[in-house]
Amino acid sequence: MPNQQSPTHAKPRKGKSPAHLPTVQQMMTDPDEENAYALFARYDINSPIVATAVGVVLAAQRQSVNLTPNAAANRADMSAERLRSIEKGVSQPNISTFLCLCEAIGVDPRELFNRVLTYMRYPVGYVPVRNSQPDR
Repeated sequence: MPNQQSPTHAKPRKGKSPAHLPTVQQMMTDPDEENAYALFARYDINSPIVATAVGVVLAAQRQSVNLTPNAAANRADMSAERLRSIEKGVSQPNISTFLCLCEAIGVDPRELFNRVLTYMRYPVGYVPVRNSQPDR
């Protein structure tokens, strides 16, 4: 029987929250992992980590200003379903959507993005450098 290989660029799953999200959330908030840093130089690995962090931070900020998902989505001119998907870490907002959401919940986008980086334990002053040799 031949080996079956998965495609190089798998399409993101839609629908329910991926099963690994609670694990990612716990890893990112575990006090024993004080120096944990979870990003890698691969989009398929980073995507759920970033989506989780953006969702958690966005939901916390929305709740801190006492907005329901419906009210925040209405202010941002988007569906409440889309906002819930972002807050659950199932999908990521593009930069335009991120800016609209920040305006809708009344927070400086720089502040919210810094909270996302802090949540991910992204090292302050860290400048990632990729290998200078091309991929083969």
